[in-house]
Amino acid sequence: MQQQRVPRPTKADRAYERYVKPLERDHQNEYVLVTPSGQLIFAPTLLEAVQQASMRPNKDNFIFKVGQKSVGTIG
Repeated sequence: MQQQRVPRPTKADRAYERYVKPLERDHQNEYVLVTPSGQLIFAPTLLEAVQQASMRPNKDNFIFKVGQKSVGTIG
């Protein structure tokens, strides 16, 4: 019998679970930039989130759409 491997959570998965998931109810379908220090910057559009990220260049910044499993990195 072959064992199935369960993928490990990525940095993005951990950031979403820790910082964004608790806020899903109040920020559904908004975009949020999460910095490595845990700072959250919400934006109504992806463009605005990317603009915020460009002002805070870091390879470990993540942009999420709250409530959906989509992620991007900027930095």
